[in-house]
Amino acid sequence: KNNSDIFSTYTVKFVEIPEPKSFDGMTSIQVANAEASDEPQAASHGYYRWCVLDNDINSRWTAQGGGNWILLELEEETTVDNLMIAFYNPTKKERGTYFGINVSADGENWELVWSGTSDKKAQNGTYQQYELGGKTAKYIRLDCNGNTSQGITAGWNNIAEIVVTKKDTEPSVTATPEP
Repeated sequence: KNNSDIFSTYTVKFVEIPEPKSFDGMTSIQVANAEASDEPQAASHGYYRWCVLDNDINSRWTAQGGGNWILLELEEETTVDNLMIAFYNPTKKERGTYFGINVSADGENWELVWSGTSDKKAQNGTYQQYELGGKTAKYIRLDCNGNTSQGITAGWNNIAEIVVTKKDTEPSVTATPEP
């Protein structure tokens, strides 16, 4: 047998996840990993799951139609107050994304904490804030179901950036008694 018949060649790209963008009154939480249900345009257009973490508003993750998801694994289990999400919408059309936000401590038992449609009028690069109510999580999953202009089955899910945050805490002040 020819050795070329039993070996495959793979290219692996290692991506360093940068420090997340910061927002006033919030502390960004570092994401350790991102997974996705599908990456149909990864090879042809470069739309990979890790693009939602690269601080580049012009890159993105895409998947067509309902039933797709993107999963973020945090570095450690922590309290999560908000997701800041920038949806990719360069056409200036009114287009919202149908999606839900789920949290989990173990990656198996999920709690739906938000469900609805993104702001249809938000322009590309605009972060939208989704409040999660101080949930404890190690994993966050966005269940994406198409968009308002193309529908659930044909509509593309386009997410440019996701930043996980918690509220800043005020520093505690300890009174020192006078002698």
